Formats: sequence, structure tokens, C-alpha cells
Amino acid sequence: MTATHRPSPRPMPWRFLLWSAVVAAFGSAGVYLTDRLVLEPQRKIEQELAGKQKEIERLEGARKKLESFVERLKLTERRAQLYVKDQQTTPAGHVMTTVRFTELDAHGDPSIEYPEFTFEGDELYVDAYTIKFNDDFVMLGDTLKGKTLLLFRRIFSNKLQPDAGYELDKHGQAPLAYGAEKSSSAFEQELWQKFWEYAENAELRTKHGVRAAHSTAVSMKVRKEQFLLYEVRTTGEITVTKPTQSHQKTQNPSAEK
Repeated sequence: MTATHRPSPRPMPWRFLLWSAVVAAFGSAGVYLTDRLVLEPQRKIEQELAGKQKEIERLEGARKKLESFVERLKLTERRAQLYVKDQQTTPAGHVMTTVRFTELDAHGDPSIEYPEFTFEGDELYVDAYTIKFNDDFVMLGDTLKGKTLLLFRRIFSNKLQPDAGYELDKHGQAPLAYGAEKSSSAFEQELWQKFWEYAENAELRTKHGVRAAHSTAVSMKVRKEQFLLYEVRTTGEITVTKPTQSHQKTQNPSAEK
């Protein structure tokens, strides 16, 4: 049987090989140029956007913390109302004033009612002890140190020495408004028991994060049937204002009509 003769394959033309190499080179160059001129700038833009987004989120978080801090500074921590029940001038020319001091809760309702006080004079002083903590605690909203602690110490007049004034919160004890009738922390008890030590000892204040401890007295000239509203913010600022008539009725329902 005769074998079939197959022709040997013809070698590729050199031109074809050359063009193949050129096409491959252009293809590689195109991929490289696409990566360098298109993809790499796009990756950089995406990285920059991601970085900016993180910065925006960080700034937004800082803004919310600052807003929360500012709101806490605006909060009223304690509120009390004074009602001038009576004011008479004696035959000897002495002005005698009788007042009722009532602490109010967050809704403006009476929470602690003190006995009526009668004193000589028509200019009234309310003395308070304040303990302020470092701003970091306020920023973090710490349960105890995130606010100024206030003790309504006493009431006296321009005709009455402070030491002879009428006691409100018990000196050396946590105020009733802070739950003194309940179990309070040992640190809170110490703050009030050693108030003047904290006021005078900078090292002790630094150790416990206390920024300042001092006494503050606010005064107002009063007249019969007048209402005064005392408020203290978490900053320790104490204000005394004359509430509107409608405010008086809702906040002091026990006042005599």
C-alpha cells in the first residue's frame, strides 16, 4: 500500500511575526497606559474620597458631642421659688418680711417645701455652695461630675448676718434634691462634709477632678406677694428672676390666694 505524502507546513512569514509582536506591544502599552492614566487616578480619587468621608464622619461626631455639651450646659439642675407671703412695717419703723421657699422639680412642681421664714429687712439673700468639676466630665455626661452640684445653704437679709440666716439644705450633708434621703455615694458625702477643704486645697481638687468649690449669694429687693424664681445651670450659674403670673400659679399652687 502506497503511503500518502503530506507536504511539510510552510514557515510563518516574518512579517506576520513582526506584526504580532507589534500588536502585543501595543496591547501591553495600552493596558499600562490605561492603568496609569485612567485606573490609577481613579483609585487615588476613591482613596481621597474615602479619607474625606472619614474626616467628615469625625467632624460630624465632634459636632454632635459639642452640641450635646452645649445642651448640658444649658440644663437647669436645681430650681426653687420664693414667695413673699407678708411684709409689714413695725411702729418702730422696722420692715419685717415673711417668705416661703419651695424647691421645684423638673416639671415646676413643688418637691421640697421649707418652713416659712420671717426676718427683718426687705433685701433678701440666698446663699448657695457650688461644686464644679472639670469640663471633661461635663463633655462626657458623667452622672455625678457632669454637672455642678449646688447646695441651697441659707436665707438671710440685709438686716441679718449670714450666720444667723435660716438654714435650707443641711450643711455637711448631700442635699435632699440629690437623694440624701436615699443611699448616696461615699464620694458625694465627702464632697459636702469637706466642702471648705475642697475650696481651699488645690491638690485635693485636682485629685478628684473638682475645678472649683465656693459660696455664692444672690440678692433681690422684695415686696409683699412677690414671686422669685431661682435657677442653677450645670455650669453653676445662679439666676433669680420674677416669673410671669401664669408661671407663678402653676409653679406655686400652695401659695395663698
